[in-house]
Amino acid sequence: MTVYEVHGLAISVDLDLPSCAIATNGTVDLDVQVQEPATVPREIPDGRLLLSTWGPTGHKSYVGTQEDDGGYRLRLPEAFEATISADLRLVECRLDPAVDQALLSVLVPGILASFILRLQGHSVLHASAVDWNDRAIVFVGQSGMGKSTVAALACDAGARLLSDDVLRVDATADAVTAFRGTLHLRLRNAPQELGLTALGQAGTSADGRAVVAPPMAPRTLPVGVLVIPVPDRSITAPIMDPLNPRDAMTVIREFDHLPGWDDSAVLAHQFETFAHLVHQTPAVVLRVPWGLPFAPHVGAEILAQLSTLTDHASTA
Repeated sequence: MTVYEVHGLAISVDLDLPSCAIATNGTVDLDVQVQEPATVPREIPDGRLLLSTWGPTGHKSYVGTQEDDGGYRLRLPEAFEATISADLRLVECRLDPAVDQALLSVLVPGILASFILRLQGHSVLHASAVDWNDRAIVFVGQSGMGKSTVAALACDAGARLLSDDVLRVDATADAVTAFRGTLHLRLRNAPQELGLTALGQAGTSADGRAVVAPPMAPRTLPVGVLVIPVPDRSITAPIMDPLNPRDAMTVIREFDHLPGWDDSAVLAHQFETFAHLVHQTPAVVLRVPWGLPFAPHVGAEILAQLSTLTDHASTA
């Protein structure tokens, strides 16, 4: 068994998680036991429904329930299932035999960790984040909006990677903190296609994406700026459009990593966290000059523009 650290959790699992750092403090928060492959039903499991969303085929793409004994179940119909103890410390998970078993290396630090973090009372954004000047620059967005690509451009220009796709954010009235997640960026295009010069391809992920491994950020960072990237083929330099807290709140609620919650406690905590986030952190829509390969200066220009906001946040 290896203990990995991801999203502030020390996860013990008999599985190779190449995108996660090895834990060093000796504690275990979550014991993940991988079971033999078995058929994962399409039906919604019994119990109190906590979370669900519809997929493009008209069936549920994932469902979370609480069972009568207080435990939990997360199911991706016909793909993946995890049963979780009531104290959120033990997981038994399996894939359907028709699914590539290597996908566990993506699902465990991804949707499984996200589900458990939400049940523990944390908030999780659909975001990639980098470390620049000891502040987290957080790129939020749904799949295909360019958040990983923009994070890669920033890392190619010298930033360090904090997390890709899944980002835990804890917020109080005094501070907003982002946690280090996965240490690889999974990209739809190879680095050379994007025009990256400092980052080369380190491999291919279990879901078929190009993997790059930028330098690693610290375990936690204060959040410096919240960024909604928008690809724009009509411009040649990045353009920032600031958002006021009210508009930022409306936008950020669209980027929960696991939308579809129907649990009042989870939703209330998320609302409180997001409210602290948008009132303490500047937020911008960032129009990014888009087109492959990207111009060599784009990543540096993005960091230069966003630094004006993170520098302000650090002195506010």
